[in-house]
Amino acid sequence: MSMVLCWLIGPALTLAVSDKPVEASGSEPVQVVYSIADLLAVDYDEAGRPVPFHADSDRKSSEEKLIRLITTRIAPESWASVGGTGVIGYFPLGMAIVVNQPAEVQQLVHRLLTSLREQIKQQLRDAIDAKLDSRVSLNIKDVPLRQAIDDLRLMSGLNMVADETALRQASVSLDQPLTLVVERVSLRSALNLLLKQAHLTQVVKDDAVVITVQVSSTSNLTCRDYHLADWMVPGHDSLVNFICCTICPDSWSAVGGPGTIRFRADARSLEVRGAPEINVNSEKRLRRIAPLTTTGKSRKRLGKGNC
Repeated sequence: MSMVLCWLIGPALTLAVSDKPVEASGSEPVQVVYSIADLLAVDYDEAGRPVPFHADSDRKSSEEKLIRLITTRIAPESWASVGGTGVIGYFPLGMAIVVNQPAEVQQLVHRLLTSLREQIKQQLRDAIDAKLDSRVSLNIKDVPLRQAIDDLRLMSGLNMVADETALRQASVSLDQPLTLVVERVSLRSALNLLLKQAHLTQVVKDDAVVITVQVSSTSNLTCRDYHLADWMVPGHDSLVNFICCTICPDSWSAVGGPGTIRFRADARSLEVRGAPEINVNSEKRLRRIAPLTTTGKSRKRLGKGNC
């Protein structure tokens, strides 16, 4: 979600909407409206980190905590509450805050709000991963694909939706019957086994599990290097197997898919080539194993050469 900034210009309060941070310079204060509706959907702990609401949380206090976070993290001596000239206020009607500060401070406010949004997104992704990794038992027999998706959504609590446009273009019917009987496997594996029957796959996108068609060509593949910590290098074979077994298992070249993964001894890294969602999920997995693992820049695949 992009951040909407509304500039208040002059006494007439003319609005000009932008999704970019303030680029003006100088020490004169400018007034900017920041939409924070999405940032009020979570609570904030004492360290200023976004956290889910608890049953006894006061949801009305989110804007107060957010304002306190801004005023204590960014130019804390400049705000009116401590004798400065900077002003910040919350407007509940538009679920927005108005900040009156020089452009340099406004840029820091924009950066902080962007960082909070990224943290919230990562927490949502981690929550989805945790549910996909949970163990389930399924007894599905001749159930239409549409109903199977609905049943799994209700069982898991995940936002699980079908990309009907992609399925329609691939002539895949949501009414085709599917069968799967498994005991104590991860929801991710069960879902992959079920969808394989319809030549479909699942990807995490926009905080939902999206059911879509499998990648059938190499035109959309990206390549990325994941630099390994020293202690991980001796076990690179296990890492390769782990990634291939847990991330889109049907997409790898070993089983006829377009994706490839290899260890590069010269760079002490794993090179992963696959659909964008494969690289996103690979990075998540590696960061869970080794928080200090760093990743190189994404590089689009050019022709049929090496990444």
